[in-house]
Parts: sequence; structure tokens; C-alpha cells
Amino acid sequence: MKCWEMAGMKLGSEEPPAAPEASNSEPPLKEKVYATWYRLRYGWQFHSSVEIGGSPIWLLGVCYHAEDPTESKKRTGEGVPPHVVAFMEHYHSLTWMTYRTKFEPIPGTPLTTDCGWGCMVRSGQMLLATALQFHLLGRDWRLTGSSRADQALHRTILRWFADTPTGRCPFSLHSLMEQAQAQGHHPGDWFGPSQVATLVRGCVEQAKREYEALQSLLVYVAHDCTVYAGDVEQLYRDNPEQALVVLVPVRLGSESLNPIYIPCVKSLMTLDYCVGIIGGKPKHSVYFVGFQDNQLLHLDPHYCQSVVDMTPNSFDIKSYHCRTPRKLLAERMDPSCTIGFYCRNLEEFQRLQEQAKPLLAPPLQKGVYPFFTFSDQHLVDVLRDSAGIRFGTLTNSHSDSTDGEDFVVVDCRTTLAKDESCV
Repeated sequence: MKCWEMAGMKLGSEEPPAAPEASNSEPPLKEKVYATWYRLRYGWQFHSSVEIGGSPIWLLGVCYHAEDPTESKKRTGEGVPPHVVAFMEHYHSLTWMTYRTKFEPIPGTPLTTDCGWGCMVRSGQMLLATALQFHLLGRDWRLTGSSRADQALHRTILRWFADTPTGRCPFSLHSLMEQAQAQGHHPGDWFGPSQVATLVRGCVEQAKREYEALQSLLVYVAHDCTVYAGDVEQLYRDNPEQALVVLVPVRLGSESLNPIYIPCVKSLMTLDYCVGIIGGKPKHSVYFVGFQDNQLLHLDPHYCQSVVDMTPNSFDIKSYHCRTPRKLLAERMDPSCTIGFYCRNLEEFQRLQEQAKPLLAPPLQKGVYPFFTFSDQHLVDVLRDSAGIRFGTLTNSHSDSTDGEDFVVVDCRTTLAKDESCV
């Protein structure tokens, strides 16, 4: 269902009510209603404070906590404990992608806003922006106190995500929708976290042809909750110093999150390599970046803002950074999500395997249903073996008779070639 075809929803739902009918200009009128509804629905949240207790706060592999029991009572000039100040500077430095309105129409559609359908795509943009920030500015970069050169580079990264159809913005909503259309999806559809992972990979692969700064960046999307290390190492065959973004789509339950995976989610976000999770709660995508106690910290893309003109060198970046951390009880997390990791080279990927493997088995299980797995094999070999089992000739080793059932051997090369194209 396209967003301009959406029916009205009940007040209090995640979707906006239907706009009044208007001839000739129906999509723009509806989009104004959507934009207004999302500003009212979520705007107050970003101007209200969230309680940050004294327990440790984890944010993308960094732990913020009082160094001694008395530090939580210490205050800066503004009355805030030092470790909370450091956490807020880190959180504020993350790129915040939200619904936008009044941008140029997405080619082939009348859409000038992504209100009501683009939240998962925006969450994917945030994860990619974090990975690019790690790649080009470093894990320790903070917006406050950064050098003029780093500020200029930060603006360059933001320009790559500008909501415009020009080719100078390889990770814009328009570029991601171009990838979606190539994969048989349509702007205005709702996207899942695994779909967004493939859109991100496609945009990065295309951008590498045009941007020198991105030529050393690889993106790998796991298959069936498995990271095939053989395939990853093959990506490194020409240059082991290339950086890598690993995206792992998973489903951690059927209709709701299986609580046995909550310790895994939290543990994985303590790794230096983690760049967050594309996920959310049912029908409401957010970008998870950390946790405190049993609450997940996130950036919420649902606040609708006007498009920003990024052509001036000193364009305003305030709307791309959020000062109000949001929290969600871990139990409310949707089971479908994509977790991301950034590795600066092959050696870091190997260290990621070593550090992540002990964290993938739920504590209450014996490794039967891990969060995801690492395999030393190649995906194509696994598919070939699977195809051989399904279609190969079976023999009865317990009988010498020749009147057993015959099985047809099917040529699986076409099927494998199709599957390999997704690796």
C-alpha cells in the first residue's frame, strides 16, 4: 500500500488519520496532514527530559559510569554528573535521520515526504551514517570540540544523505528508493530491516564507483542468520586493510521478542565494533544504539522536519542531531531486526568473531538457538551441498538389489547462480 493510498487510522495509533479529500492536489494535502500529525504525535518527546539514573550506560561499545560511588553525587556547573555529560556528548554526536517533508518528489511518484512509511529506511540511514562516522572520523569523534577539518568532513557525510535526487547524494532517500525499485519494491511501501540492509549494500556498492573516500569500504549482508567467514575473507583477497560493515538480519521470536535473547542484544552492543541495530517495536522502527539496565537507548526517526538545503558550506546541522535520549523496555523490541558491525580491516573482523561468538548463545539455552552464527564455509558451498541432498541420487547401502527407487538428478547451477548473486 502506498502512503498516498493509506486509509484513516484510529487516534493514538502509529499511523496518521486520513486527510480530507481534495481533487488534483490530494497527495500534497495528505502529506501536509501526515507531517502535522507526526510533529504533534512525537514533537513533545524531543523537548522533554528522560531520566538517566546512576547505573552504567552503554552506547555503541562505550560504557559511561561513575568511577566511584561518590561521583554520581558530583555535579558539573549545570548540575549533571560528569559521566552523564560525556554520555550526552556522545549521543548528541550521532547522526539523527528523521521523516522529512517538502523535498523534491521521488522519481516516478508524487511523494515529497516519507511520513508514515520511511521510518525503517531512516533507521538504516542512521546505522550507515554511524559506520561512515567510524570510518572517516574515528570511533572517538565527538561533535563538541571537533576541529574545523573534522566539522567539514562531518558535513560531507551529511550531504551524502541529503533528501535530493541528485547524484551527489549516494545515500539519500531518493537513492535508496532507486535501489528499492531495482529490487522490485516501491517508494511508499513499508520496508523490513533485512530489506533495508540490502538497500544499504546496493547504495554503498554504487557509491564506491564515484567516491574515492568510499572505495575502501565493504558491506556484507549475512544469509539466513549466518556470517560466512569464507565469503568475507574472499572480499578481502585484494586488500586486507579494507574496512567492512557487517549487517546481520535476524528474527528473535515469532510474534514477539523471545526474552532469552535480551542478554545477547545487550552484550553485543557492548562490543567496540557494534554500530547499532535497525529495529524498533511493532510498526514503529527506531535505531538502537545502547542500553541502561533493561531499557534500550535509541534514536527515533518519527519526528517530521522540513528538508534542509545543504548547498551552502555552513548549512544548519541542528536537525541532524538529537539532544534527548529515548528509551524502550527491551521486552517491547520487535523480534525482526538487523544488527550492524564496523571493522576497520580483516584483523578486526577476526577479532569480532572471537569476541562475539561467546555472546551469541542465550544464557538459558545450550547453544541450540543462537542469536546468529559464524561459519568458516562459503555460502555457495552450503547451497550446493543442500541442493545435492535435495536432488541427488539416493542409494540403499543395506541392499544389493537393483530394483530400488530411481531419483532424478536436477542441474542446480541456475538456482545456485541466482543465489550467488545475492552474496
